[in-house]
Amino acid sequence: MLDKCRKHAPLQWLECCGAIFGDISELDSGIKFLELLSIVDATIDIENIGPTNRFQAIENSLCAIHSSLPQHFLVPWNDTQKAGSQLTLATMSVLVLSALFVRAASPNAKHSVDPVMALEGKVQEEIKELLQIVTSPEYDVITSLRNHLQVQSDDESPIMTKKRPKCGKDQSFTFSPCTPRFPLKRISPLQAPPTLLRNKDQQIKKLRMQLSSEEMRVMDLEKELTDIRASAAKSSKEIASLKIEVSRLRSSQHSSSDLDEEVERLRSRISFLNKEVHHYQSIAKDYDDMICENVSLKAMVEGQLELQCDIEQLKTSLSEMGAEKLALETQVDELFQLQGALEAKLDEKNKEVDALRDLCSSKSSPKILQSPNFPGAPVKAADSFFVELCCVELEETKSAATESQKKKSPDGTSIQRFIRKRFHKD
Repeated sequence: MLDKCRKHAPLQWLECCGAIFGDISELDSGIKFLELLSIVDATIDIENIGPTNRFQAIENSLCAIHSSLPQHFLVPWNDTQKAGSQLTLATMSVLVLSALFVRAASPNAKHSVDPVMALEGKVQEEIKELLQIVTSPEYDVITSLRNHLQVQSDDESPIMTKKRPKCGKDQSFTFSPCTPRFPLKRISPLQAPPTLLRNKDQQIKKLRMQLSSEEMRVMDLEKELTDIRASAAKSSKEIASLKIEVSRLRSSQHSSSDLDEEVERLRSRISFLNKEVHHYQSIAKDYDDMICENVSLKAMVEGQLELQCDIEQLKTSLSEMGAEKLALETQVDELFQLQGALEAKLDEKNKEVDALRDLCSSKSSPKILQSPNFPGAPVKAADSFFVELCCVELEETKSAATESQKKKSPDGTSIQRFIRKRFHKD
């Protein structure tokens, strides 16, 4: 059965670590143990551990932290075993809290031991006894803790509750995980029979063993005190060196202000140079664009020059064609004049022919002749020679006009067509 007085120390210890509850039986879920062990063991992930595997994970983690623990030291229990489960929960609490305390006492610890040192002196003494049992390599840790936490018999009470002598000026809570600790009360792994406890020799033997353990504890405390004093001297030296460093830094702070001003000036200068560089880059870009535009304009000018040469050639050819047109117009005018003269002459000839025909028709002639140039036209015998002579002259005139028109103008065909039409009409 769990001792009510000794149960108070683990409960106070758990409250220092943030676990607040009314009774130790409330820890039977194992979640709080996993939360505390996750501070020490980073491999524990509470979300991935099921309810059935919680105590197995706690057992594995405690075996990894405390090398003196045996494998599979936890025995499953149920809700009907309240006494045994409370004792087991108290044992697990001490193991978990001792692991957390040892890690907090290390130099690179993130957890602090100050809350434990703020507890009452009696509770601190009880916690020190529990830590000594856990860190002792000579005894069965599980059995020693269970015997220490459970209710003792009346025969054991004078020995177990014997007042312990205090060690001089040692009134603070100190613990060194590197030095092996021995329990203040030597507890056998197996409970001794009551008949042997009544024996005075055994009582004296136990008292002597307790005295020797106390002497060893005093030696350890003195050694720890020496180490603390050495560390305090070292710390004071470090503080003095840090003060010197602080004074040096303060003196260099003034020079750093000048350096800051220089840095600001350089930054402004760099920003100005960057603006200048951007400006010159824009100018270079504009110059390149101007060169490209000049090249395109040069090509355009060359094309315009070629077009100007073509225009000049066209103008020259146009002027030549204009002169040729004027010459042709002059020839056409001459031809029209010639055509008019020929038409006037043709009209005169036609009138002569008409007059001859009238003359021939006025005279009677027994024989009707036919002109070779005008078949079907009746000609009288007396006038046939004269008519033939006029026709020959008319044909010569027409042929001469046709040849001259073909040489001077392409419009001679129209004149020839007009002459033929008029001649056939006549």
